[in-house]
Amino acid sequence: MKKTLSLILAAFLAATLCAAALLPAAAAEPDKNFPLAYAIYGTPEIDGEIDAVWDNAPINKLTKTFVTNGPDPENPTNGTEAQFRAMWDEKNLYLLVEVTDSTLGDEAWELSSVSAGSLWQRNSLGFTLTPNYDRSETNGQVDPSFWLILSSRAIGGGEYVKNDGTANFNNIPRDTFKNFRTKVTDKGYLIEIAFDLSQRYADIKMDFDTCIGFDLYVNDNIAGISNTRDIGLMWSDINSYKNNSLKGTIQFVATNPDAPVVTEAPAIESTTTEAPTTDAPVTDAPAPDTGDNGSVIIFTALAAIIAVTILSVAVIKRKVTD
Repeated sequence: MKKTLSLILAAFLAATLCAAALLPAAAAEPDKNFPLAYAIYGTPEIDGEIDAVWDNAPINKLTKTFVTNGPDPENPTNGTEAQFRAMWDEKNLYLLVEVTDSTLGDEAWELSSVSAGSLWQRNSLGFTLTPNYDRSETNGQVDPSFWLILSSRAIGGGEYVKNDGTANFNNIPRDTFKNFRTKVTDKGYLIEIAFDLSQRYADIKMDFDTCIGFDLYVNDNIAGISNTRDIGLMWSDINSYKNNSLKGTIQFVATNPDAPVVTEAPAIESTTTEAPTTDAPVTDAPAPDTGDNGSVIIFTALAAIIAVTILSVAVIKRKVTD
């Protein structure tokens, strides 16, 4: 009888292990010790315009400074401000960065007056990402992390061209970030970019709750004061470009979790005609992946059948021997 029970337990254990192997792996929890931004599901057009699809994406402001050499001690950042929004789909991570900067230079000065590696001395953005969400302390860009700088007047495209305003410090595939647009605005400039993270990290899971290590820097050169960076803004930490543990987090979600909850007001009879509806595009997010529970049920049922069969055989043998 003891041997029969052992066989039954072994069968159940094997089925349980098979079922567990089929369950989806839990997504990494965001590191709450550093800034957290939500990327909502959607696909914007990368054209340098703020399309309506961006309206529901949460705004994340850069409130930290690492350089403040402005001419006015009462205004250390010289009015420079920045914010970003994030979206995602099955292919890309999308970012829209808006910068308020009243001291932009012309195209030649921004792109040609320094080498690519010195674009931080001009008006530019620094992006650093960790696609595998490694939170360990590092001393450099450890694969698949990377760091790049885009000038306020950078030129997108498939291949690097001298003085195109890009600095690719880790020589990652150009296809990772080639799809971007810059635009000078009445307040400063914006950069809209699509990151195909699979080009850098083949195992990236573009799905709900995926977390990406991320930080963003703004470099501001105030023409006439110096020939280098005068103002520096950051989202998380100045050393995050080389230390994964200091990056903030972008988490993929369906919709803006911070959006206010709108409750329906009671109906009121009115003779007012209906307001015209807007034509803002709406992107439906796919249903979150809850795993293949059907396979788990099958294996559990199989285990029960095996157990009953073994028990039946044991009982029959016992009767025969008796």
